[in-house]
Amino acid sequence: MPNPDVRFALVREPTNPLALPVAYPMLSELARAIHVDRAGAPIELQDAVPLNIRDWGEVLGVAIWTLGEGGDRHRYIGLAWLDGGGRRQLEAALKARHSTAPTIGRAA
Repeated sequence: MPNPDVRFALVREPTNPLALPVAYPMLSELARAIHVDRAGAPIELQDAVPLNIRDWGEVLGVAIWTLGEGGDRHRYIGLAWLDGGGRRQLEAALKARHSTAPTIGRAA
């Protein structure tokens, strides 16, 4: 079970067993970190992706990729954990941060 003090987190290397999540106190801060990382590129979000985090067990998150010019996945940003929330919650937070780059969502 996740630490009750951590409500939002981003795991940039989920296949690395030593990778630790970067915790954010508010969803808006997680959205800001994603916008900085995407650097204006369009992104794709995939909901309900399982992740096994050391000391947390298995949790569900939202996988995030930047997209290339042809719309194909270009670079993996990471997996966002949203305290039980999903893709729609993250999309709303990203839109609230006023990015002009498109966000493409796909259900798992």
